[in-house]
Amino acid sequence: MMTVNMQFNHTKKDIELCVRCGGTGKIPNKNKLDRDDPDTLDCNRCGGSGRLQKEVTITYKPYRPLFSSERPTETYIEFDSKKLKDE
Repeated sequence: MMTVNMQFNHTKKDIELCVRCGGTGKIPNKNKLDRDDPDTLDCNRCGGSGRLQKEVTITYKPYRPLFSSERPTETYIEFDSKKLKDE
């Protein structure tokens, strides 16, 4: 039997606002020790642009359930509830 690979990928690119700086590209300088230190710094997540490029790849492939011979065997433990109550 010949199998055909029917898998394909879909890639989507999108530009979003940076969550860390809110799209401004600047974050407050929490380590400001002197008046000469800047009040804000460039966001290190977006590099100061305020935007991030998001790339999402989705892989589609057909669903093939396992045949009964390929399924993992499950073990069930049976017990008698009457015996448990007596003990």
